[in-house]
Amino acid sequence: MPKKKEDIQRKLAGFDTQRNFIVDKNAINEESRTISFILVSEQNEGERYDWWKDEVFIEKLDVNGAKVERLKTFFKDHNRSVDSAIGKIENVRVEDGKLKADVVFGTDEASEKIFRKYVDGILTDCSIGYRILSTKIEERKGEPTLVTVTEYEIFELSAVGVGFDRGATVGRELNLNKGDDSMNEELKKELEQLRSIVDGLTAEQQTRKVQLEKMEEESKRAMDSNNFKNEQTRTAEIMDLTTAGHLTLERASEFVKTGASIDEVRKAIIDEKTRVSQTVVVGGTPDAESMVRSIEDSIIARCGVQVELKDNYFRGASLTDMARHLLGVSSMDRLDIAQRSMSNDQFALLLGNVANRVLVSNFEEQEGTYHLWTSNVDLPNFKIQNDVSIKNPNGRLAKLKEKGELENLELDENGEAWKLESFGNKFTFTRQMLINDDLGAFTNIVAQFGQMAKRTANGRVYDLLQKKGDFANYKMNDNKPLFDTSHKNLDNGATLSSESLSAARVRMRRQMDGEIALNINPKYLIVSPENEATALRILTSEADPTGNNSGVTNIHKNSLTVIIESELDANPWYLAAARKTIKTGTLAGTGGQPIVQERLRSGGGIEYDCLFDFGLVVEDFRGLYKNLGA
Repeated sequence: MPKKKEDIQRKLAGFDTQRNFIVDKNAINEESRTISFILVSEQNEGERYDWWKDEVFIEKLDVNGAKVERLKTFFKDHNRSVDSAIGKIENVRVEDGKLKADVVFGTDEASEKIFRKYVDGILTDCSIGYRILSTKIEERKGEPTLVTVTEYEIFELSAVGVGFDRGATVGRELNLNKGDDSMNEELKKELEQLRSIVDGLTAEQQTRKVQLEKMEEESKRAMDSNNFKNEQTRTAEIMDLTTAGHLTLERASEFVKTGASIDEVRKAIIDEKTRVSQTVVVGGTPDAESMVRSIEDSIIARCGVQVELKDNYFRGASLTDMARHLLGVSSMDRLDIAQRSMSNDQFALLLGNVANRVLVSNFEEQEGTYHLWTSNVDLPNFKIQNDVSIKNPNGRLAKLKEKGELENLELDENGEAWKLESFGNKFTFTRQMLINDDLGAFTNIVAQFGQMAKRTANGRVYDLLQKKGDFANYKMNDNKPLFDTSHKNLDNGATLSSESLSAARVRMRRQMDGEIALNINPKYLIVSPENEATALRILTSEADPTGNNSGVTNIHKNSLTVIIESELDANPWYLAAARKTIKTGTLAGTGGQPIVQERLRSGGGIEYDCLFDFGLVVEDFRGLYKNLGA
């Protein structure tokens, strides 16, 4: 079948890709650490290979069609991570028929290293990452089709090793007849490999075409003149489906003979899954496991999680392209690919893996302080747990009796009871997201859940300290609140100072186990942002900050670890021991982190549950102290 203009248009629309350009060495300013890069030259034509349609075409970027609003940071090797950012982009403009930009390099060691390589001429190239928004197609007799990209969004500029656009440097002519001047070595190798595959497919497709034409002739002879036009259209559409690899010749012949309508044929393809699958060769690696891993890593990178993408063939590919490979089909119909993906086990599992990796990354990066001073344990299930203690009113070991017998220790049956509770929300990855290549909404939902899970755990710990929310009526096993005058761990109205801190430490050291003082030494001072400056002054000053004589030693210097928490009310401040304060629990097997799991699938999308199983309990009120402040 001849290639249609709209096929290329559909193929390129929304496509993410990369182009390399040569740096004009005369535009390097060592004093200001600035290089004026040519992003797009006036002669930037280069060969592209549409291996789905077995065709080489020439791509040209319209210098005036670039959108550069997102172009802010200069990266290394197309790795858009924090560590790979080596400069800032300024003054993007069209000048002398070229799209140029100034890059001011950073002062850190990594940025300086790359800058020096440009200065010394070791590096001469840069590369843009861009998304195609609109194109103009020009078919040329005897020459490859010219595809002019009239509108495109440049979202990345990177330092790279080998250039693509040789026309971007002064004094060079573009020569499309020379392979070295039209694409880099990596693209040439991929093209040669893909051409060898296409050559094998072309012979098979030609055979199919001949056989289908013979079928069409037989069908024509069988139809009377009144029905010939309709039958011709029906047979031609079935032939198109077969040529595209959606049907076997045998199955197509059956549909032609039985008079099945084109709608019935399409429905049968979906319901009976009769589409021919072809071997997928990705970056020279034909095994499915490597392909799935590469697809997952490329999606992860697009979600903003740092991952190694060296030699990853799917880097910059669309979700539809990835799904096509994963399903092992040759269809170019995005709607059909989306429908198949929504019911495919492997695609749903891959997307779930991506969600979990994004979730964990954002959970770990989210601010929170509870884990700095509490302990965490794995709980095997959601049953009620009892933290049983020992009845030991004397606080010491019993003396050995005359006959060598030891006294039995009794368990306190009134231990603190607690259990895991589940928190979460659900979200759906829709077929529209896949068709529109929209990872942003998916990533934002999952990332926000990871952040919300950390804030949930952090907030519940501090709600317990402050008797808020679910813990407004929290009681210990003695039916008293956590902080209570009878527990000797609560004081009223003392502003945080050297004197009040000393008094609080005495309180904790005088906590009793029966008749024995426990001598608890607090390790953490937990305060609100309003008390941060005071706390730091007390714990870092060489001299007593409240004394009139600067020679008076500050007895609290470096004696406690300060924890600043915005969940706390302004005035109260707290002390916590190193252990036996508050214990948190998470479900065993989750690594103490939230998880994503598939809920259900439908034609509209794949629904996932974001779950976080978390519980907490006070181990011993004597390891905690609260002052209501003033």
